[in-house]
Amino acid sequence: MSARRFTGWTQQSAQAAAAFSTCMHLSLSLCVLHPATPLQAGFLSAMMRDASEYTVQSTFDLTGNMNVQRLRAMWHTVAMTHPIVRTVFVSTVSGLVQAVTKDDRTEWTGPDGV
Repeated sequence: MSARRFTGWTQQSAQAAAAFSTCMHLSLSLCVLHPATPLQAGFLSAMMRDASEYTVQSTFDLTGNMNVQRLRAMWHTVAMTHPIVRTVFVSTVSGLVQAVTKDDRTEWTGPDGV
């Protein structure tokens, strides 16, 4: 089980325990939990009404001699260095929380399983 470090709560015990329990149920290996800010909650609420709100997806056509394994390894280094890349939002009975995962949960898709 992950270390339990909770920040930003004035009443840590009940809220943090509920958030931690929900994250463990979702099989998230955690580093840190933070309550979501009101602005973040507003963004997520807007996205639930319209999934295209505040979402940007970029695709790139890469040509030439591409080392996909090296690209993945480099991205993994970025994800492990910068917690924001590993941050997910989880809705709990105590409210919305930011959960920083221990692991890089990036899913890669592309031709031939790349």
